[in-house]
Amino acid sequence: MKQSYNQKTGKYYSKLIRNVNVYLNENQEKVWNELPELYTNNQKIQHFINYYIINNKGGNDNE
Repeated sequence: MKQSYNQKTGKYYSKLIRNVNVYLNENQEKVWNELPELYTNNQKIQHFINYYIINNKGGNDNE
């Protein structure tokens, strides 16, 4: 279990995620398969999370 430090609260915290289901469309599956072989599945998932945080700001398109 990895511990991280939260600078806002000044506390250490840890998270343990056991199972994650990832559903990819055809284009996402292509990107997943092209990620370096040395990446673990956790690193691949982190790559996708970071990508969507950067590219899909989480806002509503209708606003």
